[in-house]
Order: sequence, then C-alpha cells, then structure tokens
Amino acid sequence: MIKNNKHGWIRIFEAVFAIMLIAGMLLTLVARRSERQDMAAVMHDLTHPILEEIATNESMRDAVLAVDNAAVNNALLMKFISERLPLGLRQNFNISICNPLEICKPSLPSEAEIYVDDIVISSSLSRPTGPPKKLSLYVWLE
Repeated sequence: MIKNNKHGWIRIFEAVFAIMLIAGMLLTLVARRSERQDMAAVMHDLTHPILEEIATNESMRDAVLAVDNAAVNNALLMKFISERLPLGLRQNFNISICNPLEICKPSLPSEAEIYVDDIVISSSLSRPTGPPKKLSLYVWLE
C-alpha cells in the first residue's frame, strides 16, 4: 500500500507563496521608482521653461548677472518665478546664483524631496555685464 505523504505539497505551497511574496515586493519597488522618475520629468517640464524665459529676457538676465543689489535682484527673480509656478508650488521654491563651477548651497527644507534644475546665463555680446552665472531653481513638494 502506498502511503500518502502530504509534506511534499506543503513544501510546494510554501515555495510558491515565497516566490509570490518576493515578486510582489519587487513590483512595488519598481512602481515607486517609476513614480519618482515620472515626477522628476514633470518637475523638469515645469521648471525648465521658466529658466529659459529668464535666460532670454534681457532684464532678468541683467538681474542674474548683476553683482550689486543682489538682494533686490533676487527678490525680482523670486517674484518672476513665483508668478509662473502653479499655486501649490509658489511657496515651495528657492533659487541660488553662483559661479558655474561651484555647487550652490541655498537654504532648503531637510525633510522634503527636492527637484533641481539649473541654467548657465552669460552676458550678450552687445551688453557685456560680467562673468557667466549659474541660476539654480529648487522646487519641493510638502
């Protein structure tokens, strides 16, 4: 008489359950990673046209390149950017202007996921105003 051994079926069930659990965890991680990449693309599509507009607008270029009245120029740039951002992000951004070879270090929230976009702005040939500057725009979600 053949003896029924049910321990084999239990081991098969355990192995299938473990594989399904690991596959579920991997799918969750991949979905989160894809969501972050999508959000980075959305933020880039949102911020880069603003930076390009600053680069092409003569008064904004002068505000970035001017060494004197830096506080007034930063306030002008902040207002310009704030008007172009969606309502939910108008309080959640900061800018920094520095040498293109430096790493800009503005004050940023420590607990937020921060998206950064930057552009190098130089003076025009007709109106030389100084060395080029890097304008970085930092946007975060709460």
